[in-house]
Amino acid sequence: MEGESMIRIQEGDLLECDLQILAHQVNCRGSFGAGLAGQMAEKWPALRASYQRFVKDHSPEELLGGIYVWEGLGVTVVNLFGQDEPGPNTDVSALYTSIQALNDYMALEGFETVGLPWGIGCGIGGADWKEVRKMVESQFSGTERHLVWVKRD
Repeated sequence: MEGESMIRIQEGDLLECDLQILAHQVNCRGSFGAGLAGQMAEKWPALRASYQRFVKDHSPEELLGGIYVWEGLGVTVVNLFGQDEPGPNTDVSALYTSIQALNDYMALEGFETVGLPWGIGCGIGGADWKEVRKMVESQFSGTERHLVWVKRD
């Protein structure tokens, strides 16, 4: 992939993108009904049910900074535990750790491409986009994995 950027921006709907992995931020309390998570729950109800079972079986302290992988209906979704509770409280340090875990998962399982929503953790989560973007992109720079920022058109 010499000369090809490993980070790019794509216009569209993340849920309709043909990417190996779709990733998004979630909270540690089982709320999965607003923002992108709400859209995913509408499209893939089994994802919400599986996520809620997983959260119920783990403490927030165990979850924060980790990931939960769901595979179903031809899609792989990586849930990034970047906030303890729903609302404007993204924990950028936890999001960083979950992005590291995503990167490790991709390397271990042989995935090359992940799509993330443009502004992850900064809408409902309230984080600073410049800080989050720089942090996420630093995790993919120098790797063989592709990061695709998906901007709603």
